[in-house]
Amino acid sequence: MKRLVAALAASLAAAAAAQEAAPRWYVQVDNDFFFDTDRWYSSGVRIARVSPPAADTTEWALQQAVWSPEGKHFRPGVADRTPTAILDGRFAWHHREDGLFQTIELAAGVRGRGAQGERATRFVHHFVSAADVEWERDVKSEFAASVGATRTYVAGPIALHYGAVAGNEMTFAHGGIEWRTAGAGFSPVLRYVATPPFDTGTATPRGWGAFVGTSVRGVARNRLLDRPYEVDTARPDRKDAVARVAAGITAQQPWGAVNLALVVESREFEQQRQPQRFGSLMLHLPF
Repeated sequence: MKRLVAALAASLAAAAAAQEAAPRWYVQVDNDFFFDTDRWYSSGVRIARVSPPAADTTEWALQQAVWSPEGKHFRPGVADRTPTAILDGRFAWHHREDGLFQTIELAAGVRGRGAQGERATRFVHHFVSAADVEWERDVKSEFAASVGATRTYVAGPIALHYGAVAGNEMTFAHGGIEWRTAGAGFSPVLRYVATPPFDTGTATPRGWGAFVGTSVRGVARNRLLDRPYEVDTARPDRKDAVARVAAGITAQQPWGAVNLALVVESREFEQQRQPQRFGSLMLHLPF
């Protein structure tokens, strides 16, 4: 009997250890339907696989991001961005230790018609009503690539982020600060690179957490604004500095993690009618 109990306990421990060491998957969905709008940065979907938790962790992902002009309140003759999308594969390396979380991310893919932005948005709009957007002005398929790096320092409830993204479509540097409760996971909306829902340190607290923060990015390149939505309209005038405020909640449990963030961002270009708002939802599960 003792041997049976010992064998059963060992089997349960091995199963728990295997689950803990299993690769993890997460899905991230960014969309402005949280605020009942359909404009500018309007959609982002990411499916990623993360290696078992360790001080150094790797991640592979497929990501699509979609930008569009303002649909509901479009005004003819006013410069706005042309609809476009980027579809790419991504690899990220994460290093974690107490008080430090750093990420390097590489991306390569396609921008323009080959990124299937029109098809994705039309599919979604079968279920969620939205104003029509004409995609004829989207660019032909072209190569898109970038490298991004972000460091996050944690001191008590305060986290500081800084980094940069350099690519042939967008290049910018950023810095920000956030206040966090115990158990709050980090969000990519303040780090601008891949950010799986895990905390810094060796033991991730279970339960609920919350965060609020702000960041500013200095923009050196944004080719997504190079073409206007209307043929005879001047292209949008890029803003060199864009501010972002975000707040969110996280739930981390043995079965996985959920991270919801709401974002308000200042104008990306001069003719933009008002600041943009969108939500970011992440679901993270071990397999």
